[in-house]
Amino acid sequence: MVRGLGILPIYYAIPLSIILTLLVLFLLTLSITLTPGGRFTRMFMEYTGLTLIATFITFFIGLIVKRYFNLEI
Repeated sequence: MVRGLGILPIYYAIPLSIILTLLVLFLLTLSITLTPGGRFTRMFMEYTGLTLIATFITFFIGLIVKRYFNLEI
């Protein structure tokens, strides 16, 4: 049996998060090059930053719950 975080096994979750982070960075650089210092770039940076922070917080909460309470999320 494969131990993992919730639905995804851990060796699927780590490359998936790396790929998603690279995709977000690619979209960020694309938006910076397309809009010369516009409002869209700042808004996009704020939203991607908040999304990444929320993703890491959710990930660590899942790890803590799984480790200490031994629950499946």
